[in-house]
Amino acid sequence: MDIQLAQLTINFKTEEPAPFFQVNNDYRVRFDIDNINRSNLTHIIDMLFNDTDNIKISYYFGTLVPYIFKEPTRIGKYISINSWEERLFEAENEYDSKDIYKIVTIKNVKKAEIINYLLYLKYALKNPYMCIYNDYHLLSNSTDVIDIVSSSTGMINNLKTRFAPIVDHFYDDHTK
Repeated sequence: MDIQLAQLTINFKTEEPAPFFQVNNDYRVRFDIDNINRSNLTHIIDMLFNDTDNIKISYYFGTLVPYIFKEPTRIGKYISINSWEERLFEAENEYDSKDIYKIVTIKNVKKAEIINYLLYLKYALKNPYMCIYNDYHLLSNSTDVIDIVSSSTGMINNLKTRFAPIVDHFYDDHTK
């Protein structure tokens, strides 16, 4: 599944590298999740998304073939799901056969719901493969970082400057 961010195209599939590693350093920033709190997460979300944006969340729902396995996300508890789309993808597995998995995209997500869900994931034992995006910016999370990819180098520079103490510089030299 390709996600278009102005002039950047991010490939969001389980067999592809994380979105952070698909762009060079000028278009990305990584934050240490241990230093993320409600206040700075709210500021980050406010900088990335407007209330009028069509904010979307895409996430790995689970495997359908060769067996059914649903990834436990608890997303419905935090996100109002009124409009969504499901897409099936096929990938080779380690046994030279095919896996079929589903990626779900929820549309028109509210900023407050995003903040609450990300704070829940920070302390939960769940780590869904997901990203939150609009036409210009993409945010993805893992157990230890929050990654932001943006088509605007100005936005990335603003985030790196404003939140300098919590920026994770481990992969700064890794380029696409």
